[in-house]
Amino acid sequence: MLRGWIRFSMSSAFCLIVGIHALSAASTYGMATALPSMQEAMKRDTDWWTGDEAWTLCERVMAWQSDVGAWRKGWPRDRDPRERDDATGKSDRRRGDRAIDTIDNRATIDELRFLNRALSLRTGPDANEAKLTRLKDSLRRGLDALLAAQYPNGGWPQQFPVYRLKPNDYARHVTFNDEAMTRVLEWLLELHTSDAGDLWLDDVQRQRVADSLRKGIECVLAAQIRMGEELTVWCAQHDAETLAPTWARSYEPPSMSGSESAGVVIFLMSLPEPDERVKRSIRSAVRWFERTCEWGVRIQVQEVERQDESGTLVREQRRVKVADESARGLWARFYELQTNRPIFLNRDGVVRYRFEEVDLERNMGYAWWTDRGQRVLKIYEDWSKRHPVSAD
Repeated sequence: MLRGWIRFSMSSAFCLIVGIHALSAASTYGMATALPSMQEAMKRDTDWWTGDEAWTLCERVMAWQSDVGAWRKGWPRDRDPRERDDATGKSDRRRGDRAIDTIDNRATIDELRFLNRALSLRTGPDANEAKLTRLKDSLRRGLDALLAAQYPNGGWPQQFPVYRLKPNDYARHVTFNDEAMTRVLEWLLELHTSDAGDLWLDDVQRQRVADSLRKGIECVLAAQIRMGEELTVWCAQHDAETLAPTWARSYEPPSMSGSESAGVVIFLMSLPEPDERVKRSIRSAVRWFERTCEWGVRIQVQEVERQDESGTLVREQRRVKVADESARGLWARFYELQTNRPIFLNRDGVVRYRFEEVDLERNMGYAWWTDRGQRVLKIYEDWSKRHPVSAD
C-alpha cells in the first residue's frame, strides 16, 4: 500500500513538472495566453505598449512578414510561422516564390500602423535599440513592398506581386473593394503630412512616399466613371491597364459602387490642398450620392415563407428592405453602369433588379446595402464651406 502511494505521488509530481514545463514553453511561443489582435492592441494604453506582451505581438507580426515585405490576410497570431501546424505537420513561412501578399481585409496596412505605433511608444531614453532597429527595418520593408506593388498608372492590385497570380485572377485589378487601395492612400497621406514616419523615414523615402501618393490620386481621378459628360463614382475594381470598371467574383460586376465609392470620396475630402480636378471629382461624386439615396427605408432580418423546388412551404431568415420614415438613407452596393439602377446577383452572375430575387446564401452572406453615403454627405457639409464654389 505504501509503495503504491509512493508510486502515485512520484507520478503526480512528474506530471506536474511536465505540465509546468509545457506551460512555460507555450508561453514562450505565445500559446498560453491568447495575444490581443492588432485592432485591440491599438486601443491599449502606453504602459501596455512598453511591456512584454506588446513586444511578443510585435515579434509575431514581424515573423509573419513575407520576403516580399508585406503580409497575407488572416495570419494566425497564436502561432509563429516557423512552428509546425498540428493539422498539416508543416510550417508556414510564406517565404520566397510562394509569398503572395495583399491589401485586402485591412492586411499589410494594419501591420504597418501597428508596428509604427509600437516604434513611437517604445522609443525613449531606456529603449532597447536592437528592438527599435528591428521595428524600423520591418516598416521600411513593408513600405518598399507597397511602393513596388503600385502600377505605373498609380493603382494597386489586391494581391502582389502580380507575376505570381494567374492571368485571369481578379486580384490583379486596381482594387477599391473593401477599402483596399483607399487604405493604402490614407497611410501614405499620413506619412506625407504628419510626423508619423519621422523615426524611420529618410529624405529619399519621404520623396518616394510623396510621388506614390501623387500617382495614386491621379489614378483615382482617372478611374472615376462617367455617364456621358458627367462624372459619377467608382467601381469596386478597375482594369489594371485601362481602368475600366470590371468583374471580380461572379456576383461583383462592373458597376458603380455605393459602398467603396464612399471611402474614396472621403479620402479625397481629407486632402489638405485639393486642386481643381480633385474638387470637381468630390462635388460630382457627392451629387451622385444625393441622387441615388433611398430615404425612409432600412434593412432588417425577417422570417419569410417561400416554396422550395418540390412545392413545400419553408420558412427562412432573410434580409428584407422595409419602410421606416425615421431610418437613415441607404445605398445599394452596385448600380448598373448604363441605367444607374441598383443591381443584385447570385453566384450565377446574372444581373437582377429586385433584391428579393437574391438567393438565401447571397442574401445573408453579402453586404448588398450600405449607409456609408450618410458620412459622405455629413463630411461634405463642412468641406464645402471650406471650399465654396464661388471661391474656386
